[in-house]
Amino acid sequence: MLTACRFGRGVYTTKCSSKADDYIINYLPERQTRVMIVAEVVLGKTLRLERNAEYLSEPPFGFHSVVGVPGQALHYQENVVYSDNAIRPAFLIIYEAPQGAPAASSSQNSSEVKNPWQ
Repeated sequence: MLTACRFGRGVYTTKCSSKADDYIINYLPERQTRVMIVAEVVLGKTLRLERNAEYLSEPPFGFHSVVGVPGQALHYQENVVYSDNAIRPAFLIIYEAPQGAPAASSSQNSSEVKNPWQ
């Protein structure tokens, strides 16, 4: 169940497509079709964090975004913006999961998946 976000409520992006694929929630787990958005993101002045900051609902004063730095808790960088105006979709990629790959969110059924923004 989705319960918390590492750097608070924001729009999370990454340069690593396999990390993005890990976060896909498929409400029909038997389907192997997946969708990913490639977006243009304006980060502005970034605050680089190595530890979780789940309490954030906006960037800290003087910053426009947060960058999660790989190391202690992260394997791949993730970027967080707190304004919808900082991100624009550029491409939509539709693909099939590799044969034998676990279905997206297969350990959860749709009634267990919670929207963290509600």
